[in-house]
Amino acid sequence: MADSASLLTTMRGKGPIAMVYRFDVVNPSILLGGLSLDDQLQLVVQHGFDAVELWWPFPDAAPSLAEQDAVLTSLSTWGVSLVSMNLYEGGMADGHRGLVCRSDTQRVLEKSMAVSEAIDRRDGVLNPQCAARQPD
Repeated sequence: MADSASLLTTMRGKGPIAMVYRFDVVNPSILLGGLSLDDQLQLVVQHGFDAVELWWPFPDAAPSLAEQDAVLTSLSTWGVSLVSMNLYEGGMADGHRGLVCRSDTQRVLEKSMAVSEAIDRRDGVLNPQCAARQPD
């Protein structure tokens, strides 16, 4: 079983965590977002995890096939299963948290969906990141 408390303590640099929860899947995008995907996956494996959820691991809604291959290759290299991947959110650094709920981003959402569907066909994951509908 994965050592989630140790991973959290290591990554956040804080003392022991009062409550210990055990998880089978971890989201390194949240815990280790400042690191490269390879570094995230290396730490995940070192702490006993073999399955991850990822935020959109690409710089935009329509990554090249080479960018998609690089993510899937990293997962395969580290022996980690991708069990869930959020859709492109519109740019987290810009404050966006999802395109599904916005009527003005339909074309970008469609590009993201096409990539997600292609990855789902290759790796078997899909998890659209949704939020409350935004006013037009």
